[in-house]
Amino acid sequence: MPNNLLFMGITQNEIISQLGDIIANALNNGDSVALPGFGTFSIRKTEEHIKSINGETYLCPPRLNVVFTPAIKFAKALKEKEISYE
Repeated sequence: MPNNLLFMGITQNEIISQLGDIIANALNNGDSVALPGFGTFSIRKTEEHIKSINGETYLCPPRLNVVFTPAIKFAKALKEKEISYE
């Protein structure tokens, strides 16, 4: 799709950028975002833990990770085109 297509005076890139901002704001507030037919964005917390690498021990702080779970139809379409979302 060409980048110069307009939807109500807004370009495709602006729509995608605004959608990204909306999703980020919702995740920052602790909410999940479900887009029917596409998938769900959510936050998963990783607790503080100890990791040992090459004999060295590290304390890893807690982290918040964004997780995307594709809708079944979308995942099948990606698989058919051999596209990985991970």
